[in-house]
Amino acid sequence: MANAPPARWLLALCLSCCVLLLLGCGGMSAASLDQSVYDEIKEGMSEEDVVDLLGYGYSIKNQQALLQNPDETDPNVALEYVWKDGNKSVTVVIRQGHVWGKQKSGF
Repeated sequence: MANAPPARWLLALCLSCCVLLLLGCGGMSAASLDQSVYDEIKEGMSEEDVVDLLGYGYSIKNQQALLQNPDETDPNVALEYVWKDGNKSVTVVIRQGHVWGKQKSGF
């Protein structure tokens, strides 16, 4: 076993892979959904602040009243962000880059 890598090297390699996987998954997940986090979401809050609060574990549904101009600055265009954690979910409606409404279910 003269050619076998040292145990420390293998441990370092495994830890590095775990860190890369966590970074690639977007950091914070929606696993922290609870009433206190939901209460922090306020109308008028920026889209970036909501993502900073809840993380990148979301899906987006584009709801457009006018399909001809898919422009996020158009007041008729809304993005619906949905975070899920088991049976809990938080939905935030974004219009023109800011929170327009929110909804929760499962808690």
